[in-house]
Amino acid sequence: MSGRAQILSLYRRILFAAARFPSKNRANVYAEIRDEFRRNATLAEPEAGEAVALARQSLRQLEAYTTMTRSTGNWEITMEKNPMPKPPSADASSSGGGAAGAS
Repeated sequence: MSGRAQILSLYRRILFAAARFPSKNRANVYAEIRDEFRRNATLAEPEAGEAVALARQSLRQLEAYTTMTRSTGNWEITMEKNPMPKPPSADASSSGGGAAGAS
């Protein structure tokens, strides 16, 4: 399977898991997923690999919620400390300002 086909498969799996996620705000969840994939569509390596890894991690977390049923009795979930970290490029762009008003 090519890289593009793998990304599309991942996108579909995330949408499917989001459809089963209990949320009153499902339309916004779908919109956020769609927007995130569109924003990352033009990324090059290594950022693209990091974005795919984050998407897979997010899918695992969604699936952790969606596979729980009332009959299993196991409702324990272990969340990561920072499941959605800022990409490194966001940190660099926020610390670069400040020279505009200097004389």
